[in-house]
Amino acid sequence: MAWRRSLRFLILCGIIFLQSAGGETAPPAPQLIFEADASLERELPRLRAAGENVLAQSVSQVGLSDPGSPIRVILAPETSPLAAGVAPWISGYAYGNVGVVVLLVDRVPRYPAGSLAEVLRHEVAHVLIDRAAGGAAVPRWFHEG
Repeated sequence: MAWRRSLRFLILCGIIFLQSAGGETAPPAPQLIFEADASLERELPRLRAAGENVLAQSVSQVGLSDPGSPIRVILAPETSPLAAGVAPWISGYAYGNVGVVVLLVDRVPRYPAGSLAEVLRHEVAHVLIDRAAGGAAVPRWFHEG
């Protein structure tokens, strides 16, 4: 059973390599649907502006020609239930199987890149990797590497 997972993973890597080497036009960026607490709405224009080019590149890098259904992006304050129980060093997380990204905006200055747009790119990449894997398990090192 483990060999099948390894084989699927190697095939996925091969597809990603072949598609990235093809010199094709970039696929469209995924559509993002933003939700924000009233106190965080000021962040939305900057995220929308930063998103499209970087995210289109992410779609291509994971080997997708179509980013799939819209991705829901929730901007949550530290006081939100979405932040409760999440380790304090985590500034965002994704549920790839349902296409949801949560950004814990108050924690972003502690993120290595210190940029909300960078955290968005990172978390959307998790969703796209899961979509490219087609439901197959993806090793954590691949997601975070």
